[in-house]
Amino acid sequence: MSSSISILFVDDDPQILRSTSEWLGSYGHSVLEAQDIRTATSILAENQIDLAFVDLRLGAENGMDVLLLIKENFPQIPVVLLSGHATIEEAMNAIRHGAADFLTKPLLDNKILEIIENRIQNKNCRSMKPSRMATANPARGSVRTLYSARETGFHITEVPGNFVPNTQQPKTFSRIGQIQSSTPGMFGRDTALSANSSYSFPIEGFIGTDSGMKAVFDIVERIADTRATVLLTGESGTGKSLLARSIHRLSRRRNASFVEVACGALPETLLESELFGHEIGAFTGAVSRKIGRFLQADGGTIFLDEIGTASLALQIKLLRVLQEFEFEAVGSTKTQRVDTRVILATNEDLLQAVSAGRFRQDLYYRINVINLELPALRQRPGDIPELAQFFLEKVNRDCGRSICGFDPETLRLLVQYSWPGNVRELQNVVERLVLLGSSPWILPTDLPEHIRSSKKEFVTFDDSISTHQGKVHSNAFRTPEPISQISEWQSTDLTSHSILKHSLSIPERQIILEALEAHHWSRTRTAEFLGINRATLYKKMKKLQLNPPPRSSEVF
Repeated sequence: MSSSISILFVDDDPQILRSTSEWLGSYGHSVLEAQDIRTATSILAENQIDLAFVDLRLGAENGMDVLLLIKENFPQIPVVLLSGHATIEEAMNAIRHGAADFLTKPLLDNKILEIIENRIQNKNCRSMKPSRMATANPARGSVRTLYSARETGFHITEVPGNFVPNTQQPKTFSRIGQIQSSTPGMFGRDTALSANSSYSFPIEGFIGTDSGMKAVFDIVERIADTRATVLLTGESGTGKSLLARSIHRLSRRRNASFVEVACGALPETLLESELFGHEIGAFTGAVSRKIGRFLQADGGTIFLDEIGTASLALQIKLLRVLQEFEFEAVGSTKTQRVDTRVILATNEDLLQAVSAGRFRQDLYYRINVINLELPALRQRPGDIPELAQFFLEKVNRDCGRSICGFDPETLRLLVQYSWPGNVRELQNVVERLVLLGSSPWILPTDLPEHIRSSKKEFVTFDDSISTHQGKVHSNAFRTPEPISQISEWQSTDLTSHSILKHSLSIPERQIILEALEAHHWSRTRTAEFLGINRATLYKKMKKLQLNPPPRSSEVF
Protein backbone atom coordinates (compact mmCIF):
# COMPACT_ATOMS: atom_id res chain seq x y z
CA MET A 1 0.00 0.00 0.00
CA SER A 2 1.15 3.54 -0.73
CA SER A 3 2.67 5.57 2.10
CA SER A 4 3.29 8.78 0.16
CA ILE A 5 1.26 11.10 -2.04
CA SER A 6 1.68 13.92 -4.53
CA ILE A 7 0.83 17.33 -3.06
CA LEU A 8 0.21 20.68 -4.74
CA PHE A 9 1.05 23.62 -2.46
CA VAL A 10 -0.04 27.06 -3.67
CA ASP A 11 1.24 30.12 -1.78
CA ASP A 12 2.63 33.46 -2.90
CA ASP A 13 5.33 33.35 -0.21
CA PRO A 14 8.40 31.56 -1.66
CA GLN A 15 9.90 30.99 1.78
CA ILE A 16 6.80 29.11 2.95
CA LEU A 17 6.82 27.07 -0.25
CA ARG A 18 10.48 26.13 0.11
CA SER A 19 10.35 25.19 3.77
CA THR A 20 7.10 23.24 3.40
CA SER A 21 8.40 21.38 0.37
CA GLU A 22 11.59 20.35 2.16
CA TRP A 23 9.73 19.33 5.31
CA LEU A 24 7.10 17.20 3.56
CA GLY A 25 9.72 15.83 1.22
CA SER A 26 11.54 14.40 4.23
CA TYR A 27 8.46 12.20 4.75
CA GLY A 28 8.71 10.89 1.19
CA HIS A 29 5.95 13.02 -0.30
CA SER A 30 6.25 14.76 -3.65
CA VAL A 31 5.48 18.47 -3.26
CA LEU A 32 4.84 20.62 -6.34
CA GLU A 33 5.03 24.38 -5.72
CA ALA A 34 3.02 27.21 -7.28
CA GLN A 35 2.98 30.92 -6.45
CA ASP A 36 0.12 31.86 -8.78
CA ILE A 37 -2.92 30.44 -10.51
CA ARG A 38 -1.21 30.02 -13.88
CA THR A 39 1.56 27.84 -12.44
CA ALA A 40 -0.96 25.84 -10.42
CA THR A 41 -3.02 25.21 -13.56
CA SER A 42 0.02 23.90 -15.43
CA ILE A 43 0.96 21.57 -12.58
CA LEU A 44 -2.56 20.20 -12.38
CA ALA A 45 -2.67 19.56 -16.11
CA GLU A 46 0.67 17.74 -16.21
CA ASN A 47 0.69 15.80 -12.93
CA GLN A 48 -1.47 13.41 -10.95
CA ILE A 49 -2.17 15.32 -7.74
CA ASP A 50 -3.57 13.62 -4.64
CA LEU A 51 -4.05 16.63 -2.37
CA ALA A 52 -3.89 20.43 -2.66
CA PHE A 53 -3.17 23.15 -0.09
CA VAL A 54 -4.10 26.61 -1.36
CA ASP A 55 -3.56 29.98 0.31
CA LEU A 56 -6.68 32.13 0.14
CA ARG A 57 -4.71 35.27 -0.73
CA LEU A 58 -2.21 34.96 -3.59
CA GLY A 59 -1.03 38.53 -3.98
CA ALA A 60 -3.48 40.15 -6.38
CA GLU A 61 -5.12 36.78 -7.05
CA ASN A 62 -7.67 34.84 -5.02
CA GLY A 63 -7.18 31.27 -3.85
CA MET A 64 -10.93 30.70 -4.26
CA ASP A 65 -10.32 30.74 -8.01
CA VAL A 66 -7.91 27.82 -7.61
CA LEU A 67 -10.49 25.97 -5.54
CA LEU A 68 -13.18 26.46 -8.19
CA LEU A 69 -10.75 25.47 -10.94
CA ILE A 70 -9.89 22.20 -9.19
CA LYS A 71 -13.50 21.39 -8.30
CA GLU A 72 -14.58 21.90 -11.90
CA ASN A 73 -11.75 20.04 -13.62
CA PHE A 74 -10.25 17.72 -10.98
CA PRO A 75 -13.10 16.99 -8.54
CA GLN A 76 -11.30 13.99 -7.06
CA ILE A 77 -8.62 16.22 -5.51
CA PRO A 78 -9.42 17.45 -1.98
CA VAL A 79 -8.51 21.09 -1.46
CA VAL A 80 -7.59 22.61 1.89
CA LEU A 81 -7.73 26.41 1.95
CA LEU A 82 -5.30 28.34 4.16
CA SER A 83 -5.51 31.87 5.50
CA GLY A 84 -3.70 34.07 7.97
CA HIS A 85 -6.76 36.29 8.50
CA ALA A 86 -9.72 33.93 8.40
CA THR A 87 -13.31 34.91 9.04
CA ILE A 88 -16.32 32.68 9.58
CA GLU A 89 -17.91 34.04 6.39
CA GLU A 90 -14.84 33.13 4.31
CA ALA A 91 -14.66 29.67 5.84
CA MET A 92 -18.35 28.97 5.21
CA ASN A 93 -18.08 30.24 1.64
CA ALA A 94 -15.09 27.98 1.00
CA ILE A 95 -16.84 24.95 2.46
CA ARG A 96 -19.96 25.60 0.37
CA HIS A 97 -17.83 25.70 -2.77
CA GLY A 98 -16.24 22.34 -2.08
CA ALA A 99 -13.21 22.98 0.14
CA ALA A 100 -12.33 19.93 2.19
CA ASP A 101 -11.25 22.10 5.09
CA PHE A 102 -10.17 25.60 6.04
CA LEU A 103 -7.13 26.16 8.27
CA THR A 104 -5.62 29.29 9.73
CA LYS A 105 -1.96 30.25 9.77
CA PRO A 106 0.40 29.62 11.38
CA LEU A 107 -0.20 26.02 10.39
CA LEU A 108 0.36 23.26 12.88
CA ASP A 109 2.65 20.49 11.67
CA ASN A 110 0.57 17.73 13.22
CA LYS A 111 -2.56 19.01 11.45
CA ILE A 112 -0.87 18.92 8.06
CA LEU A 113 0.49 15.44 8.72
CA GLU A 114 -2.91 14.24 9.87
CA ILE A 115 -4.51 15.52 6.67
CA ILE A 116 -1.93 13.69 4.60
CA GLU A 117 -2.22 10.48 6.63
CA ASN A 118 -5.99 10.45 6.21
CA ARG A 119 -5.62 11.03 2.48
CA ILE A 120 -3.23 8.08 2.27
CA GLN A 121 -5.63 5.94 4.28
CA ASN A 122 -8.54 6.80 2.00
CA LYS A 123 -6.49 6.00 -1.10
CA ASN A 124 -5.50 2.66 0.36
CA CYS A 125 -9.09 1.89 1.33
CA ARG A 126 -10.13 2.53 -2.23
CA SER A 127 -7.46 0.21 -3.61
CA MET A 128 -8.58 -2.53 -1.18
CA LYS A 129 -12.25 -2.17 -2.06
CA PRO A 130 -13.82 -5.49 -3.15
CA SER A 131 -15.42 -5.35 -6.59
CA ARG A 132 -18.71 -6.62 -5.20
CA MET A 133 -19.01 -3.49 -3.06
CA ALA A 134 -20.45 -1.49 -5.94
CA THR A 135 -23.74 -3.34 -6.19
CA ALA A 136 -25.72 -2.38 -3.08
CA ASN A 137 -29.08 -0.68 -3.47
CA PRO A 138 -30.64 -0.39 -0.02
CA ALA A 139 -31.74 3.24 0.09
CA ARG A 140 -33.06 5.91 -2.28
CA GLY A 141 -32.71 3.46 -5.12
CA SER A 142 -28.99 3.24 -4.49
CA VAL A 143 -26.85 3.42 -1.40
CA ARG A 144 -23.77 4.87 -3.03
CA THR A 145 -20.92 2.81 -1.73
CA LEU A 146 -19.44 5.21 0.75
CA TYR A 147 -15.95 4.03 -0.02
CA SER A 148 -15.67 5.52 -3.50
CA ALA A 149 -17.84 8.48 -2.52
CA ARG A 150 -15.45 9.29 0.27
CA GLU A 151 -12.17 8.60 -1.44
CA THR A 152 -11.26 12.25 -1.08
CA GLY A 153 -12.63 12.57 2.43
CA PHE A 154 -10.64 13.23 5.54
CA HIS A 155 -10.91 14.98 8.88
CA ILE A 156 -8.28 16.98 10.65
CA THR A 157 -9.64 19.10 13.46
CA GLU A 158 -10.87 18.32 16.94
CA VAL A 159 -14.36 18.72 15.57
CA PRO A 160 -16.27 15.52 14.70
CA GLY A 161 -17.60 15.40 11.16
CA ASN A 162 -17.12 14.77 7.47
CA PHE A 163 -17.08 17.04 4.48
CA VAL A 164 -18.02 17.15 0.85
CA PRO A 165 -15.22 17.87 -1.56
CA ASN A 166 -17.39 17.91 -4.70
CA THR A 167 -20.93 17.84 -6.00
CA GLN A 168 -20.82 14.08 -6.45
CA GLN A 169 -20.99 13.81 -2.66
CA PRO A 170 -23.87 16.09 -1.68
CA LYS A 171 -24.93 14.54 1.60
CA THR A 172 -21.94 14.25 3.87
CA PHE A 173 -20.90 16.71 6.56
CA SER A 174 -18.06 19.18 6.56
CA ARG A 175 -16.22 21.23 9.07
CA ILE A 176 -13.90 24.13 9.14
CA GLY A 177 -10.62 24.28 11.00
CA GLN A 178 -10.12 26.31 14.11
CA ILE A 179 -10.53 30.02 13.46
CA GLN A 180 -10.22 31.14 17.04
CA SER A 181 -7.64 33.82 16.34
CA SER A 182 -10.05 35.97 14.34
CA THR A 183 -13.38 34.94 15.83
CA PRO A 184 -12.88 33.94 19.47
CA GLY A 185 -15.90 32.21 20.91
CA MET A 186 -17.78 32.25 17.62
CA PHE A 187 -17.80 28.49 17.37
CA GLY A 188 -16.70 25.99 19.98
CA ARG A 189 -14.63 22.85 19.85
CA ASP A 190 -17.51 20.71 18.59
CA THR A 191 -18.76 22.88 15.74
CA ALA A 192 -19.49 21.38 12.35
CA LEU A 193 -20.70 22.97 9.11
CA SER A 194 -23.01 21.35 6.62
CA ALA A 195 -21.68 21.29 3.09
CA ASN A 196 -24.80 19.87 1.52
CA SER A 197 -25.04 21.29 -1.98
CA SER A 198 -28.79 21.81 -1.62
CA TYR A 199 -28.87 22.75 2.03
CA SER A 200 -26.12 24.62 3.80
CA PHE A 201 -26.70 25.55 7.42
CA PRO A 202 -24.19 25.52 10.31
CA ILE A 203 -25.89 23.05 12.60
CA GLU A 204 -23.72 21.12 14.96
CA GLY A 205 -23.34 17.39 14.58
CA PHE A 206 -26.37 16.62 12.39
CA ILE A 207 -25.93 14.64 9.20
CA GLY A 208 -28.27 13.81 6.36
CA THR A 209 -30.83 15.28 4.00
CA ASP A 210 -34.08 14.10 5.55
CA SER A 211 -36.82 16.61 4.83
CA GLY A 212 -38.04 16.52 8.43
CA MET A 213 -34.59 17.45 9.72
CA LYS A 214 -34.27 20.22 7.16
CA ALA A 215 -37.57 21.67 8.32
CA VAL A 216 -36.22 21.71 11.87
CA PHE A 217 -33.01 23.43 10.73
CA ASP A 218 -34.98 26.06 8.82
CA ILE A 219 -36.87 26.97 11.99
CA VAL A 220 -33.69 26.95 14.09
CA GLU A 221 -32.12 29.43 11.70
CA ARG A 222 -35.03 31.82 12.23
CA ILE A 223 -35.39 31.53 16.01
CA ALA A 224 -31.83 30.87 17.24
CA ASP A 225 -31.03 34.52 17.89
CA THR A 226 -34.30 35.32 19.66
CA ARG A 227 -35.30 34.89 23.29
CA ALA A 228 -38.20 32.59 22.41
CA THR A 229 -38.68 29.55 24.62
CA VAL A 230 -38.11 26.36 22.64
CA LEU A 231 -39.59 22.92 23.33
CA LEU A 232 -37.73 20.00 21.75
CA THR A 233 -39.69 16.79 21.41
CA GLY A 234 -38.80 13.37 20.10
CA GLU A 235 -37.67 9.97 21.26
CA SER A 236 -34.56 9.42 23.36
CA GLY A 237 -31.38 9.46 21.31
CA THR A 238 -32.64 11.70 18.50
CA GLY A 239 -30.28 14.58 19.36
CA LYS A 240 -32.33 16.97 21.47
CA SER A 241 -29.39 17.93 23.69
CA LEU A 242 -27.18 18.43 20.64
CA LEU A 243 -29.78 20.66 19.01
CA ALA A 244 -30.18 22.71 22.19
CA ARG A 245 -26.44 23.37 22.23
CA SER A 246 -26.55 24.34 18.57
CA ILE A 247 -29.34 26.84 19.16
CA HIS A 248 -27.26 28.39 21.94
CA ARG A 249 -24.13 28.58 19.79
CA LEU A 250 -26.02 30.18 16.93
CA SER A 251 -27.44 32.90 19.18
CA ARG A 252 -25.92 36.13 20.47
CA ARG A 253 -25.68 34.38 23.85
CA ARG A 254 -22.99 32.05 22.50
CA ASN A 255 -20.25 33.55 24.68
CA ALA A 256 -22.27 33.09 27.87
CA SER A 257 -22.98 29.86 29.72
CA PHE A 258 -24.95 26.92 28.40
CA VAL A 259 -26.28 24.99 31.42
CA GLU A 260 -27.90 21.58 31.00
CA VAL A 261 -30.06 19.98 33.68
CA ALA A 262 -31.30 16.39 33.40
CA CYS A 263 -34.52 16.81 35.36
CA GLY A 264 -35.33 13.11 35.25
CA ALA A 265 -32.03 12.16 36.88
CA LEU A 266 -32.64 14.20 40.04
CA PRO A 267 -35.03 13.37 42.89
CA GLU A 268 -37.94 15.78 43.23
CA THR A 269 -36.59 17.01 46.57
CA LEU A 270 -33.29 18.08 45.01
CA LEU A 271 -34.43 19.42 41.65
CA GLU A 272 -35.81 22.70 43.03
CA SER A 273 -32.55 23.38 44.86
CA GLU A 274 -30.57 22.46 41.74
CA LEU A 275 -32.50 24.93 39.59
CA PHE A 276 -32.96 27.84 41.97
CA GLY A 277 -30.28 27.32 44.62
CA HIS A 278 -30.69 27.36 48.40
CA GLU A 279 -29.57 29.20 51.50
CA ILE A 280 -27.77 27.76 54.52
CA GLY A 281 -30.22 25.84 56.69
CA ALA A 282 -32.94 25.78 54.04
CA PHE A 283 -33.32 22.06 54.69
CA THR A 284 -31.52 19.26 56.48
CA GLY A 285 -28.03 18.98 55.07
CA ALA A 286 -27.94 22.50 53.58
CA VAL A 287 -24.69 23.47 55.30
CA SER A 288 -23.62 25.96 52.63
CA ARG A 289 -25.23 28.35 50.19
CA LYS A 290 -25.80 26.99 46.68
CA ILE A 291 -26.17 29.01 43.50
CA GLY A 292 -28.85 27.50 41.26
CA ARG A 293 -28.57 26.63 37.60
CA PHE A 294 -30.83 29.47 36.47
CA LEU A 295 -28.46 31.99 38.03
CA GLN A 296 -25.46 30.17 36.55
CA ALA A 297 -27.08 30.53 33.13
CA ASP A 298 -27.80 34.26 33.55
CA GLY A 299 -27.11 35.91 30.20
CA GLY A 300 -26.92 32.52 28.53
CA THR A 301 -29.11 29.48 28.00
CA ILE A 302 -30.50 26.81 30.32
CA PHE A 303 -31.58 23.47 28.87
CA LEU A 304 -34.09 21.50 30.93
CA ASP A 305 -34.13 17.92 29.68
CA GLU A 306 -36.96 15.50 30.55
CA ILE A 307 -39.14 18.40 31.73
CA GLY A 308 -42.15 16.09 31.92
CA THR A 309 -40.74 14.56 35.11
CA ALA A 310 -40.97 17.85 37.07
CA SER A 311 -43.47 17.88 39.94
CA LEU A 312 -46.57 20.07 39.82
CA ALA A 313 -45.18 22.23 42.62
CA LEU A 314 -41.97 22.86 40.70
CA GLN A 315 -43.92 23.54 37.52
CA ILE A 316 -45.52 26.57 39.22
CA LYS A 317 -42.08 28.04 39.91
CA LEU A 318 -40.93 27.31 36.37
CA LEU A 319 -43.98 29.10 35.00
CA ARG A 320 -43.12 32.18 37.06
CA VAL A 321 -39.52 32.21 35.81
CA LEU A 322 -40.68 31.93 32.21
CA GLN A 323 -43.22 34.73 32.59
CA GLU A 324 -41.46 37.14 34.94
CA PHE A 325 -37.79 36.02 34.83
CA GLU A 326 -37.56 36.00 38.61
CA PHE A 327 -37.47 33.49 41.47
CA GLU A 328 -36.38 32.95 45.07
CA ALA A 329 -33.82 30.40 46.18
CA VAL A 330 -35.02 27.70 48.57
CA GLY A 331 -35.04 29.17 52.07
CA SER A 332 -34.72 32.76 50.85
CA THR A 333 -37.15 35.67 50.58
CA LYS A 334 -34.90 37.66 48.26
CA THR A 335 -36.19 37.80 44.69
CA GLN A 336 -33.56 37.34 42.00
CA ARG A 337 -33.97 38.31 38.35
CA VAL A 338 -32.26 36.58 35.47
CA ASP A 339 -31.86 37.05 31.74
CA THR A 340 -31.85 33.40 30.74
CA ARG A 341 -33.06 31.79 27.54
CA VAL A 342 -34.93 28.55 28.29
CA ILE A 343 -34.89 25.45 26.08
CA LEU A 344 -36.79 22.38 27.25
CA ALA A 345 -36.99 18.81 26.00
CA THR A 346 -39.17 15.78 26.54
CA ASN A 347 -39.76 12.37 25.04
CA GLU A 348 -43.25 12.26 26.55
CA ASP A 349 -46.57 13.39 25.13
CA LEU A 350 -47.10 16.49 27.27
CA LEU A 351 -50.65 17.00 26.06
CA GLN A 352 -51.47 13.55 27.33
CA ALA A 353 -49.73 14.45 30.59
CA VAL A 354 -51.90 17.57 30.79
CA SER A 355 -55.03 15.46 30.30
CA ALA A 356 -53.83 13.08 33.01
CA GLY A 357 -53.24 15.97 35.42
CA ARG A 358 -49.47 15.38 35.59
CA PHE A 359 -48.50 18.57 33.74
CA ARG A 360 -49.92 22.06 34.13
CA GLN A 361 -51.86 23.30 31.13
CA ASP A 362 -50.71 26.91 31.56
CA LEU A 363 -47.07 25.80 31.67
CA TYR A 364 -47.55 23.64 28.60
CA TYR A 365 -48.85 26.54 26.53
CA ARG A 366 -46.10 28.78 27.89
CA ILE A 367 -43.27 26.44 26.86
CA ASN A 368 -44.86 25.39 23.58
CA VAL A 369 -44.00 28.67 21.86
CA ILE A 370 -41.62 26.98 19.40
CA ASN A 371 -41.99 23.21 19.19
CA LEU A 372 -39.30 21.36 17.26
CA GLU A 373 -39.93 17.64 16.84
CA LEU A 374 -36.88 15.57 15.95
CA PRO A 375 -37.76 12.52 13.85
CA ALA A 376 -36.78 9.07 15.02
CA LEU A 377 -33.93 7.42 13.11
CA ARG A 378 -36.30 4.80 11.67
CA GLN A 379 -38.20 7.70 10.05
CA ARG A 380 -35.06 8.87 8.22
CA PRO A 381 -33.45 5.58 7.10
CA GLY A 382 -31.84 7.21 4.08
CA ASP A 383 -29.50 9.05 6.46
CA ILE A 384 -28.27 5.90 8.21
CA PRO A 385 -25.36 5.15 5.80
CA GLU A 386 -23.97 8.67 6.23
CA LEU A 387 -24.36 8.58 9.98
CA ALA A 388 -22.73 5.17 10.23
CA GLN A 389 -19.74 6.27 8.15
CA PHE A 390 -19.49 9.49 10.15
CA PHE A 391 -19.28 7.57 13.43
CA LEU A 392 -16.85 5.07 11.90
CA GLU A 393 -14.46 7.83 10.88
CA LYS A 394 -14.79 9.49 14.28
CA VAL A 395 -13.84 6.28 16.09
CA ASN A 396 -11.00 5.73 13.62
CA ARG A 397 -9.65 9.16 14.48
CA ASP A 398 -10.22 9.03 18.22
CA CYS A 399 -8.97 5.49 18.77
CA GLY A 400 -6.30 5.13 16.12
CA ARG A 401 -8.23 2.56 14.08
CA SER A 402 -8.20 2.23 10.27
CA ILE A 403 -11.47 0.53 9.31
CA CYS A 404 -12.32 1.53 5.74
CA GLY A 405 -16.09 1.21 5.68
CA PHE A 406 -19.14 -1.02 5.54
CA ASP A 407 -19.95 -3.97 3.32
CA PRO A 408 -23.16 -3.20 1.33
CA GLU A 409 -25.03 -6.05 3.01
CA THR A 410 -24.00 -4.60 6.36
CA LEU A 411 -25.43 -1.24 5.33
CA ARG A 412 -28.65 -2.92 4.21
CA LEU A 413 -29.06 -4.52 7.62
CA LEU A 414 -28.32 -1.23 9.37
CA VAL A 415 -30.87 0.60 7.23
CA GLN A 416 -33.64 -1.94 7.83
CA TYR A 417 -33.15 -2.13 11.60
CA SER A 418 -35.65 -0.09 13.65
CA TRP A 419 -33.11 1.59 16.02
CA PRO A 420 -35.22 2.04 19.17
CA GLY A 421 -32.30 3.93 20.72
CA ASN A 422 -32.07 6.14 17.62
CA VAL A 423 -28.82 7.90 16.66
CA ARG A 424 -27.24 7.28 20.05
CA GLU A 425 -27.74 3.54 19.65
CA LEU A 426 -26.29 3.64 16.13
CA GLN A 427 -23.24 5.50 17.42
CA ASN A 428 -22.68 2.92 20.16
CA VAL A 429 -23.06 0.00 17.74
CA VAL A 430 -20.64 1.50 15.21
CA GLU A 431 -18.11 2.26 17.95
CA ARG A 432 -18.22 -1.36 19.05
CA LEU A 433 -17.87 -2.60 15.46
CA VAL A 434 -14.84 -0.41 14.78
CA LEU A 435 -13.08 -1.23 18.05
CA LEU A 436 -13.59 -4.98 17.64
CA GLY A 437 -13.19 -5.11 13.85
CA SER A 438 -10.32 -7.22 12.52
CA SER A 439 -10.75 -6.65 8.77
CA PRO A 440 -10.75 -3.47 6.65
CA TRP A 441 -14.50 -3.73 6.07
CA ILE A 442 -17.32 -4.27 8.53
CA LEU A 443 -19.18 -7.40 7.46
CA PRO A 444 -22.70 -8.59 8.32
CA THR A 445 -21.24 -11.25 10.60
CA ASP A 446 -19.72 -8.47 12.71
CA LEU A 447 -23.15 -7.04 13.58
CA PRO A 448 -24.89 -7.85 16.86
CA GLU A 449 -27.33 -10.74 16.58
CA HIS A 450 -30.42 -8.60 17.20
CA ILE A 451 -29.56 -6.44 14.18
CA ARG A 452 -28.66 -9.37 11.91
CA SER A 453 -31.87 -11.18 12.79
CA SER A 454 -34.14 -8.16 12.41
CA LYS A 455 -37.32 -9.39 10.70
CA LYS A 456 -38.25 -6.07 9.20
CA GLU A 457 -39.01 -6.45 5.50
CA PHE A 458 -36.92 -4.25 3.24
CA VAL A 459 -38.27 -2.48 0.18
CA THR A 460 -36.34 0.11 -1.81
CA PHE A 461 -37.16 3.74 -1.21
CA ASP A 462 -37.99 4.48 -4.83
CA ASP A 463 -40.86 2.00 -4.74
CA SER A 464 -42.27 2.74 -1.34
CA ILE A 465 -41.66 6.25 -0.06
CA SER A 466 -43.39 9.43 -1.05
CA THR A 467 -42.68 12.73 0.59
CA HIS A 468 -45.33 15.37 1.19
CA GLN A 469 -44.68 18.63 3.02
CA GLY A 470 -41.72 17.19 4.88
CA LYS A 471 -43.60 14.09 6.10
CA VAL A 472 -42.50 10.65 4.96
CA HIS A 473 -45.31 8.20 4.22
CA SER A 474 -43.93 4.73 3.79
CA ASN A 475 -44.78 1.08 3.80
CA ALA A 476 -41.15 0.31 3.15
CA PHE A 477 -40.48 -1.14 6.54
CA ARG A 478 -43.07 -3.66 7.57
CA THR A 479 -42.83 -6.22 10.32
CA PRO A 480 -45.17 -9.13 9.66
CA GLU A 481 -46.56 -10.07 13.05
CA PRO A 482 -46.37 -13.72 14.11
CA ILE A 483 -49.72 -15.50 14.30
CA SER A 484 -49.15 -16.00 18.00
CA GLN A 485 -49.12 -12.26 18.55
CA ILE A 486 -52.28 -11.75 16.50
CA SER A 487 -53.96 -14.39 18.60
CA GLU A 488 -52.72 -12.55 21.67
CA TRP A 489 -54.51 -9.42 20.48
CA GLN A 490 -57.73 -11.37 20.04
CA SER A 491 -57.47 -12.73 23.56
CA THR A 492 -56.92 -9.35 25.18
CA ASP A 493 -59.36 -6.53 25.76
CA LEU A 494 -57.87 -4.01 23.33
CA THR A 495 -59.80 -1.18 21.75
CA SER A 496 -59.34 -0.40 18.07
CA HIS A 497 -57.32 2.69 19.00
CA SER A 498 -54.92 0.76 21.20
CA ILE A 499 -54.13 -2.10 18.81
CA LEU A 500 -51.53 -0.09 16.87
CA LYS A 501 -49.87 1.19 20.02
CA HIS A 502 -49.78 -2.34 21.43
CA SER A 503 -48.30 -3.79 18.24
CA LEU A 504 -45.57 -1.17 18.09
CA SER A 505 -44.52 -1.97 21.64
CA ILE A 506 -43.91 -5.65 20.85
CA PRO A 507 -40.55 -5.30 18.99
CA GLU A 508 -39.38 -2.66 21.47
CA ARG A 509 -40.11 -4.98 24.39
CA GLN A 510 -38.27 -7.85 22.72
CA ILE A 511 -35.21 -5.72 21.98
CA ILE A 512 -35.00 -4.38 25.52
CA LEU A 513 -35.57 -7.84 27.00
CA GLU A 514 -32.79 -9.37 24.88
CA ALA A 515 -30.45 -6.52 25.83
CA LEU A 516 -31.22 -6.98 29.54
CA GLU A 517 -30.63 -10.71 29.34
CA ALA A 518 -27.40 -10.23 27.39
CA HIS A 519 -26.13 -7.92 30.14
CA HIS A 520 -27.41 -10.11 33.00
CA TRP A 521 -30.10 -7.57 33.88
CA SER A 522 -27.58 -4.80 34.56
CA ARG A 523 -29.60 -1.63 33.97
CA THR A 524 -26.45 0.46 33.74
CA ARG A 525 -24.79 -1.63 31.03
CA THR A 526 -28.06 -2.22 29.20
CA ALA A 527 -28.79 1.52 29.08
CA GLU A 528 -25.29 2.19 27.75
CA PHE A 529 -25.69 -0.53 25.12
CA LEU A 530 -29.07 0.82 23.96
CA GLY A 531 -27.83 4.41 23.98
CA ILE A 532 -30.40 5.66 26.49
CA ASN A 533 -30.09 6.90 30.05
CA ARG A 534 -31.01 4.75 33.02
CA ALA A 535 -34.08 6.80 33.88
CA THR A 536 -35.49 6.17 30.41
CA LEU A 537 -34.71 2.46 30.69
CA TYR A 538 -36.50 2.26 34.05
CA LYS A 539 -39.58 3.92 32.56
CA LYS A 540 -39.62 1.59 29.57
CA MET A 541 -39.17 -1.48 31.78
CA LYS A 542 -42.09 -0.38 33.93
CA LYS A 543 -44.25 0.45 30.94
CA LEU A 544 -43.44 -2.84 29.18
CA GLN A 545 -43.67 -4.84 32.43
CA LEU A 546 -40.10 -6.11 32.25
CA ASN A 547 -39.13 -7.42 35.67
CA PRO A 548 -35.87 -9.14 36.65
CA PRO A 549 -36.13 -12.89 37.19
CA PRO A 550 -36.20 -14.12 40.82
CA ARG A 551 -32.89 -13.86 42.70
CA SER A 552 -31.47 -11.61 39.99
CA SER A 553 -29.70 -8.49 41.19
CA GLU A 554 -28.57 -5.55 39.14
CA VAL A 555 -24.88 -5.16 38.48
CA PHE A 556 -23.59 -1.59 38.37
